Amino acid sequence: MDRGWHNLWRGARGTGAGLWRKRGWIAADDTKSLVVGNVGVALPPLKAGVLDEVEGGTGYIGYYDGGAFGMPHSSKNKEATALFLQYIGQNEVQPDWAVAAPRVTNTATYDDPKVQDMNDRLSGYYDLIKDKGYLFAGAPAYPFHAQVREATAPIFYQILTGDLTPQDGLDQMAATAETTLSELGYRK
Repeated sequence: MDRGWHNLWRGARGTGAGLWRKRGWIAADDTKSLVVGNVGVALPPLKAGVLDEVEGGTGYIGYYDGGAFGMPHSSKNKEATALFLQYIGQNEVQPDWAVAAPRVTNTATYDDPKVQDMNDRLSGYYDLIKDKGYLFAGAPAYPFHAQVREATAPIFYQILTGDLTPQDGLDQMAATAETTLSELGYRK
């Protein structure tokens, strides 16, 4: 199955969903973004047979980042961390977190009116995660994530400000990601 970085960016360009999941305001706040009303959500394009394999329990089609909370084993303030986890995990707190992030860590949050309102503004994003979230997995622990994110971020911001079209920007992000991976020794 071909799921390289180039295809990730190419797939995101085709659906508009891949890059937007982390920043609800990009799709919903017209005082900060030029793409409000032009962002949709969908599963990424897949090669024939990939969805069947994933639904059969082999692999995943993408990763879902931020759907959990935890305490680092090295935490120097475990009591405060535990109190925060108790606070953030409350049903009354989760809807505001889900709308701000936008991430869902408590499945009861999907039915909250605030989340339903944001779901409408994000073209059904929460419905997609609720219905198809099992197709995604946690982010793999690749050491190059930070470098690729930092290398591509300036281009991403040019897309958001309208200095680049999404098509051109995502093509540039794919090329930059490949160059960065080559520089780090992950490509031949």
